[in-house]
Amino acid sequence: MRQLRLVPDPTGSVEVRAPFDQRLNFHHPTSQCVPPLLVYADLLLSGDARNREVAQKLYARYLHHPA
Repeated sequence: MRQLRLVPDPTGSVEVRAPFDQRLNFHHPTSQCVPPLLVYADLLLSGDARNREVAQKLYARYLHHPA
């Protein structure tokens, strides 16, 4: 926590992940080359309405965890 300068949040948790580019294996590609959250964020930040629509589909399929 000190190295990453993380501040504890009493209502949340932190997930530290390895950089995704070190996990890529170009000789044996898989369907999960990039974490869905990064794809979702990239699509939303593009500002394009079509990308926003795809981002919502990604969110519903991979990121939404109903309570």
